[in-house]
Amino acid sequence: MKYRKSDIRTGCLASITFRADEEGKNWTVSRFVEEHNHPLATEKDSHLLRSRRNVSEMQGSILKNMTAAGIKAVDSYNFISNEIGVVENVRFSKTDAFNYVQRERRALIESGDASSLLQLLQKKHLADNIFSYEVHTDELNRLTSFL
Repeated sequence: MKYRKSDIRTGCLASITFRADEEGKNWTVSRFVEEHNHPLATEKDSHLLRSRRNVSEMQGSILKNMTAAGIKAVDSYNFISNEIGVVENVRFSKTDAFNYVQRERRALIESGDASSLLQLLQKKHLADNIFSYEVHTDELNRLTSFL
């Protein structure tokens, strides 16, 4: 059974809009709607708000090191929350931890692993004519898969 996340949008119109002057140096509030059609988050639940969730540099380093050692991102998150003591004091979710690790891995691949892989495949092909490979790229010529 697939887990479905409930839609909690309320159609709240609360907003603030700013406008810059002619030179673009001074900003003023041009529109402000204060009324909300829902209760605001309590301090106890504020760690769940997107604006409050972020992986600090130190926590990111811990996540990178633990996952590089073969530990799952969720287990790394549990370690960090145990070290801090209370899950509410961890300013990111398990999903944020997983996404952080995936972004770091993607950045590594984009920064040179793909070209190293292609060089290795070409060397193997030169050494053995029977060896063949196929490379697939996206519209930006980034490696997406190989056979």
